[in-house]
Amino acid sequence: MTRGALPKRVAAAVLLAVLSACSVIAGVDFGDVHPQGDSVGSQDGSVPLGDAQIDGGPLPGDDGGPPGLVDGAVEASSCTPDPNAVVCKGKCGDVVDNCGGARKCSTDCGLGQTCSAGLCQCVPQANWCTNRCGPSVNNCAQSVDCGGCGADSGLTCSAKGACGCDPQSDTTTCAGKACGSAVNNCGQTVACGNGGQCAITGAICLAGGVCCVDDGKACVGRCGGVSVTNNCGQTVGCPQACTAGVVCVGTSCCTPEALATTCAGKACGPATNNCGQAVTCPNTCAAPNTCGGGGAGTNGCGCTSTGNPCGTRCGGIQVTDNCGTAYTCNTSCGLDGVCPCAGGFCSNNYCSCKPPPCL
Repeated sequence: MTRGALPKRVAAAVLLAVLSACSVIAGVDFGDVHPQGDSVGSQDGSVPLGDAQIDGGPLPGDDGGPPGLVDGAVEASSCTPDPNAVVCKGKCGDVVDNCGGARKCSTDCGLGQTCSAGLCQCVPQANWCTNRCGPSVNNCAQSVDCGGCGADSGLTCSAKGACGCDPQSDTTTCAGKACGSAVNNCGQTVACGNGGQCAITGAICLAGGVCCVDDGKACVGRCGGVSVTNNCGQTVGCPQACTAGVVCVGTSCCTPEALATTCAGKACGPATNNCGQAVTCPNTCAAPNTCGGGGAGTNGCGCTSTGNPCGTRCGGIQVTDNCGTAYTCNTSCGLDGVCPCAGGFCSNNYCSCKPPPCL
């Protein structure tokens, strides 16, 4: 190899590098005219598939499926709790209802009853044997022996369990009383009604021998276990939940309005209904619009532009972005940030670089 051959080969290598730099710069193949990763938009307004990138993802419900509750929403009941008359029959204090909710039954079991271990239990009358003799069955259906009449009294115990007295019938003694107790003509305490209790299922015995049944009205539309006073004067706890499909808001039941009512005037996005439930309105936005796009707001439809689609286009042509907005591209090419080569020229509406030298 001669001494002049090496410099010539070095110069040739440098020239090839310059040519390569002019033909591909920053990922743009100017030799083939079309830029790499063409920008969205074209002269006829079409949007090439795969090139559009819309900022922001869809809001909940944008998948076209049925709207549902979002995090933090008040859920509607899926089970209808039984009324207190059913849940609290024979029970008192804290119980669990058919829906698994905590319930407070009244601890007032009425006359002749007491609340013990969660059950209403009969309390035997302490004076049951007063003026009574022989075997007897008390107000709690317990067998008791009231003894004799006393040896010095000279009296014998009659078949009706009295000493020297003929007791009137319990029906006469208890006239006007459906429960509780009364004292007959012999001074004996007798149990009225059904052993001192009401014959009506679920009824409690009030003062004066009156039977009362909780009509359930005190808990109508109430929930959350709120304590109320019923028509029998008892303090009772309402169910935790409302009937199926109804929402418990605080301590009151609320029937959710139709989704169409909640979402009236809203094209998409989140909303709050009359019961305070957070719901998602159906997405009615049509492409290229998206929910909340283009600054349309939470419940509006708008288009988010991907930017000026001209890229390396030139020749003053008009192109549109993904939202249909028109842009006029540069007339010529040069050192203006579009074509990085000095002496760039516009060919087929795209900027290209002239052959070397490239400055």
